[in-house]
Amino acid sequence: MIGLTTSIWCVFRRRGPIGGLTTWRGLSGYVRAFRTVRRMVKERGIEHIHCGRLVPEGWIALLLNKLDGILFSCYVHGEDANAVSSGAADGVMSSRQLRWMTRMVMRSVSSIIANSRNGSASIAIAKTFNRL
Repeated sequence: MIGLTTSIWCVFRRRGPIGGLTTWRGLSGYVRAFRTVRRMVKERGIEHIHCGRLVPEGWIALLLNKLDGILFSCYVHGEDANAVSSGAADGVMSSRQLRWMTRMVMRSVSSIIANSRNGSASIAIAKTFNRL
């Protein structure tokens, strides 16, 4: 598990997505990262992926889930959970595209692991108001 986590991190750090899905640079980064991670998953026979963040790692895992049936879990940080629960249009998650991607990942994830009480409370609020 540690080897794969390190490998995936290197994929994103070196040539991963920069920008969103609407820019050529961002889209091509996601495509390259997806292909690399998919190859690693198939080579190593991985059945479940743990993602450190909802975007971009969770987005790649979501694509693998939809296409290959790979299960995935995501660690949720405070800013991710707050954006989903409040739908706020300011701050770190001001991009509608980023909020949409975050919601899509959270709707499909096998399990959500909150790394703080704030994150846990925000996820509970989001579920109460059907924002997930």
